[in-house]
Amino acid sequence: MSLGMTLALCPMSVAHGAPNPTGTQASNRVLAGRVLAAVSGTVISRTSQNIRSGPTTRSAIVGSVPSGGHVSIACKVSGRNVDGNSLWYLLSNGSGWMSARYISTQTTVPFCDDYPGTGATGPMGPTGPMGPTGPKGASGVDGVDGATGATGLQGPTGAAGINGLDGATGPTGPTGATGATGVAGVDGATGANGADGVDGATGPTGATGPAGPVGPSQTATSTATLIPAGGSIENIIATCPAGTVLTGGGAVNQLQNDEIHWTASYPDTPTNTWHVSAYNSGAGPQTVQSYAVCIPASSA
Repeated sequence: MSLGMTLALCPMSVAHGAPNPTGTQASNRVLAGRVLAAVSGTVISRTSQNIRSGPTTRSAIVGSVPSGGHVSIACKVSGRNVDGNSLWYLLSNGSGWMSARYISTQTTVPFCDDYPGTGATGPMGPTGPMGPTGPKGASGVDGVDGATGATGLQGPTGAAGINGLDGATGPTGPTGATGATGVAGVDGATGANGADGVDGATGPTGATGPAGPVGPSQTATSTATLIPAGGSIENIIATCPAGTVLTGGGAVNQLQNDEIHWTASYPDTPTNTWHVSAYNSGAGPQTVQSYAVCIPASSA
């Protein structure tokens, strides 16, 4: 993990007596060997995280762990702050240090100085100036190629793996284009006219045709009836006029809302009338009418 900037070379302030400020692999392994039980951790950043030789972003990168990878942690120290977190974890194999900022653990990681050894190491001193580059040494003589080793024995064939589950059926392919219409065959020759047949006998008289259409119907309505709020009324009657026959009926609510509830709607054939009863659940009066559908008596 790179901080993307050059850091000033200055001593690092370390809490809990940071036991390994120099970050040598030998001292890392010695410190990790004192820890009795390792803690498991998981890298939670979107990218891989670097393993460094010491608990600071200035220390050399000695490896990395991918996003979602698991690490085994020995202990922690306070080191260089990374995005608001100054804790660093020492890996239990002593290979190096990782910032705790992007590692999640299920249990608490102990501080490294909770495991006494030869005493806590003092804080890191300032980095000295870089010495001059020494002269390039002469290339050594190439050694003699070693003899090729014998081919190893072939291992036994592994057991066959379990068959995988059948894949889902793929979608139906598109319908192919309609083929071209074939060429029409040649018309055959017209056959000769046959001889006229003998006249048949006269058929029987046909059945009587259906009755003509029914004459026009008319609608008879009742007197407009006012139903008070919360009230009900029965037997709102519409009567067919003389010379007609009742064929149907119903009722209407002049405001055409859902506050009128029809409690009855039926014909009375002997009296040629249609009867309606209703209930008003609204907050105000409502006007309703019944109606009868009538046709001429000669059409019935």
